[in-house]
Amino acid sequence: METFEVPNLCKPYEMISIGVLLGFPIFKINSLEESAVDYHSLISERSHPLHLFNHPSFDAKYFPDPFRKTNYLNPAKLWSGLVLLKILEEKDGIYSYEEKLAAQLKELEARENYKRVILELEKKIIQQGGFEKIQAELLGEVVSGLGILAKNPADGKLQFRREYSLVIMDIMDGDGTGERASGQGMSKDEYIEKNLQNPKFAHAGELAVFLEGDRKIREFIISSIKSVMERSRGNVTAGADISLPAWKIEQTELPKFKDKFEFYDYFEKRGSLEWQNILMETLSGKLDDYVSSSKFRMESDPTLIDKSKVTEFLKSLDQKMPDVVLRDVSVKNRIIK
Repeated sequence: METFEVPNLCKPYEMISIGVLLGFPIFKINSLEESAVDYHSLISERSHPLHLFNHPSFDAKYFPDPFRKTNYLNPAKLWSGLVLLKILEEKDGIYSYEEKLAAQLKELEARENYKRVILELEKKIIQQGGFEKIQAELLGEVVSGLGILAKNPADGKLQFRREYSLVIMDIMDGDGTGERASGQGMSKDEYIEKNLQNPKFAHAGELAVFLEGDRKIREFIISSIKSVMERSRGNVTAGADISLPAWKIEQTELPKFKDKFEFYDYFEKRGSLEWQNILMETLSGKLDDYVSSSKFRMESDPTLIDKSKVTEFLKSLDQKMPDVVLRDVSVKNRIIK
């Protein structure tokens, strides 16, 4: 049977479900990545019965992530697993993350905190009538707030970060930048950085005037802002989808938990999919290292894993470890395929 595309008719998961029921494919998917994003949006929106199957109490047992990259976990089993493997360490009645994991989680927590800044800026834009009616002063505030600018250490003035400045200087240089670069035996980026000046601003007023002065630059900046805001609103990546400076990440404080109930509250309010995935991978790695040790080797041949011992041990963890973790470790050790 021939496949056909229905990009605006209905969502991919609906067409795929129909195809599964009928026993043959009726939908051509352009991108599996899009389907995965659609899947997570569906779960987040709770707009379709499918979300019931990924309720935390089911521990992602029935409908795991299409790519197995990001899974929904049972908070009770996640807590017990983190404590059992000492990923959450207890000291003076307070649980905190092990030092090895802290650096990775700090970056994530910083982006989560920064997401609030982005959402507040988005509210201001909406109140002003959207990007079509945004005033130069607010546009300058948004540009500053989203980290599109960086302070030049030499003179203390603000300038565009490299990923933005190359495009902006190219626009300012007009047509033929590529040809001029070739004429000097350089790449376009090399030519721009050597021959053109990145705009600098002493204060927000200068930035506002600059953004009003060139329609193409204004359109590029607005397009970049929209992209950052759209990605940050997503639910697969945690927090703001931007690169934060190292000093801001280092200043971020990670949450600590008095007990499992404080952990459950954090899970419900701030437990993004990316955060869950990091913890799941850490659990899987530690548990796999443990079952790969000599304790689970065959007595007759210590070079081989005793699958019966591993199976029995993993079964004993059924109520103490997320199902997806037990499954991943079982697959890695060829207990199941």
